Amino acid sequence: MLNDAPTLQLSDIIVAVSPSPDPQPGHVSEPSRNSTPEPLQAEEIETMRRRVLELREVTGVVKERQNTREDELADMVMRLTSTPQPSSAQLVAQADTITRLIRQQQYLLDRAQEEREMHEAERYGWARTSEALIGLVNRTGPNVYREHDYGKLLSSTESDNYSLRQKVCPNRIL
Repeated sequence: MLNDAPTLQLSDIIVAVSPSPDPQPGHVSEPSRNSTPEPLQAEEIETMRRRVLELREVTGVVKERQNTREDELADMVMRLTSTPQPSSAQLVAQADTITRLIRQQQYLLDRAQEEREMHEAERYGWARTSEALIGLVNRTGPNVYREHDYGKLLSSTESDNYSLRQKVCPNRIL
């Protein structure tokens, strides 16, 4: 049982620690903040995968001791490289599509705002027209059905004329 466990080396146990909490300037190289690594290309990924498989075959032949750490790292590399990475051309195309969609969305929002303003102005115009018509009706008098009143007035005038003619010329037949 004790022979199955991986043997530890002195370098695995002892880790050099700096006396201050800040890293020593000579030991750590800080990557520049402005540079971003380019995504791996398909050829690079395939090369990595082939190399990991070659290393596995070599360690599989000469497996005097079980090295689970190497197997675990190889599994990690295989798993991370198994998912397809989008190419930079695909990312640029997607960014262009997103930009066009954002512009289109802004255009549609602007058009909707213009239509809302137009409808509001039209509604305001209708309200002013209805107020003017109501004011016109109120100024002409309380009777809205003036034609009906004119009809009554006409018939009453005709009957008065008839009665006055009868009085002026009683023998005449009208």
